[in-house]
Amino acid sequence: MHIQHFRLQACPHRIRQSSSRLLILLVAGLSAGIASAQDWSSSTIPDSLRKEASAVRRIDETVIEIESPRKAKLHYRRAYTILNSAGDEYATVHAFYDKFHKLNIATATLYDADGKELKKIKKNDMEDWIVEGSGTVMSDTRIKFYRFINHNYPFTVTYEEETDLDGLFILPQWLPQPSPSLAVEDCRLVVKAPSAYSLRYKQYHCPETATITDNNGNKTYTWELRNRPASRQEALAPSWLHLEPCVKLAPGDFEIQGYKGRMYTWTDMGNFINALWQGRDQLPEEAKKKVHALVDGIKDEKEKINTLYDFLQKNSHYVNIQLGIGG
Repeated sequence: MHIQHFRLQACPHRIRQSSSRLLILLVAGLSAGIASAQDWSSSTIPDSLRKEASAVRRIDETVIEIESPRKAKLHYRRAYTILNSAGDEYATVHAFYDKFHKLNIATATLYDADGKELKKIKKNDMEDWIVEGSGTVMSDTRIKFYRFINHNYPFTVTYEEETDLDGLFILPQWLPQPSPSLAVEDCRLVVKAPSAYSLRYKQYHCPETATITDNNGNKTYTWELRNRPASRQEALAPSWLHLEPCVKLAPGDFEIQGYKGRMYTWTDMGNFINALWQGRDQLPEEAKKKVHALVDGIKDEKEKINTLYDFLQKNSHYVNIQLGIGG
């Protein structure tokens, strides 16, 4: 809460008047803070959002503040009320981070059915895992992870995260209703960027288009989805991922780990990839000698290919190493 400081005159009744005004400001500020506190009682959820739902997304706000083609800040604020055991997956909170994503804040709180706080955790209370497996043997991406366990339904889990991005090659996509069994009370995506910055986006199955405002050299894009009930997925229906609302984002101009690029055309993308490969696509001398030893003297092109392919099969093994921009 911000309080303005007043210079008081050396007159008693003026001091009393100013003190009274300051007291009124303080009380008004405190009252506003209390009034703005979120009520996480499950009794406030409309019956229309409880039907067919395993959980309700009470609020989900994603704010992306783009400062330049290289710098941005992400802020997530989420709250899920889990109605039954089928919604337990939403009681898990997690945050990824690496050399391009600096995790500044990660906090989560567990509330009971009446909105009473039961437990609160911070970033240091979360487990810290390295992301490996599925063919990845080395990675510098890590995950902060915490699972709230509560079998007294319904209960609510809130989560807040703030991350600094150093490199905008990939921007998060917005999935306001990732599952048909998840009802949505209030969900929004807000992207703030300089007016001259070219934000590229494509939306799917969204009931409304983005609201775009331009003020004092800054442009704000807003998507919202509210009061969307859960649904029972029909047998043989298309995948929910092909039906749900979605907004995909991409930068026009970007910079990551010292490499600048553009993402307006496939040619732009190809030029960026070629720049990454520059100087890295040459075989070492020892490998060149081996290739010549294998194929020199073979006249048929297909036989040359078969010989080299057979050599690679017997002497090469693919491993997935994701470090820095290579990951």
